[in-house]
Amino acid sequence: MREGFINVFDQLLNRITAGLVAVIIVFSSSIALIYQVVITLGGTPELVVSLSQALNGNEYTEAAIITFLVTASDLTILSVGSAFCGVLAYLV
Repeated sequence: MREGFINVFDQLLNRITAGLVAVIIVFSSSIALIYQVVITLGGTPELVVSLSQALNGNEYTEAAIITFLVTASDLTILSVGSAFCGVLAYLV
């Protein structure tokens, strides 16, 4: 009788623990997502101002567009990140 009670208690404890772990994982990922959304929305005005200044009709408009697109594309060539590839695209 006692072994049956311990077995049921053990299964109940395992299910409660698994449920708590699942809840923690779900809430931690949603908190991280909310944090990323807030940070992204906070940086939007600076991006708009920078792009409007870069594209105001001067002679470097095409280079500014190419640099922005290459940098934002997350391009990696020979283990070189997109930021450096954007600089190289601007120089070419």
